[in-house]
Amino acid sequence: MGLLGFGSCAKSDTDPDDYRVMYGQPTATYKFTGTVKDEAGKPIKGIRVVFHPDSRITPESESFKDYCKYEVDTLYTNDKGEFSTNRLKYDGITLMNETLVVFDDVDGAAGGGEFQSVSLDKNQVSVKVIEKKEGWNTGTYGITANAVLKKKD
Repeated sequence: MGLLGFGSCAKSDTDPDDYRVMYGQPTATYKFTGTVKDEAGKPIKGIRVVFHPDSRITPESESFKDYCKYEVDTLYTNDKGEFSTNRLKYDGITLMNETLVVFDDVDGAAGGGEFQSVSLDKNQVSVKVIEKKEGWNTGTYGITANAVLKKKD
C-alpha cells in the first residue's frame, strides 16, 4: 500500500509544510494584491513587483533542473500604486518557506523619482484563507504585500 501512496498522511492539519501525499499535485488558487508608496505615503506608479514562491530556486541553483517550469510572476503598479492578479503561475498546495516579493523601480525618474529596491519575505507578507476546500484543490488564498520605498540618494 505504501508504494501506491496510501501510507502517507499528515501529522497536523495546521502545519502547511506537513501535507498529505496524493497522486498528482494538489493545487490552490492565489489572489495577489498590494500597494507601493513612498515614505510620504504617495503612491508610486511603474514599480515592478516580482513574486518568487521559493527564492532558493534560480536558474543558477542546483535544484533548478528539478523545477524546469518554475516561473516568477511579474506585475507593475498602476497610477494608484496598486497591483493585483487573480492567478499566480505558482499553484502549489502552500506557499513555501522561502517566499519572496521584490519591488524594483525600473522606470527611474518617470514614475516620480528613483527609488531603492525592497524585498519582503514570508513574514512581511499577509496570507489569508478566502475559501477552504477539500481534495485536489485546497481552496483560495489571498496574498497581500504592501511596500514603502525610499528615494535613492
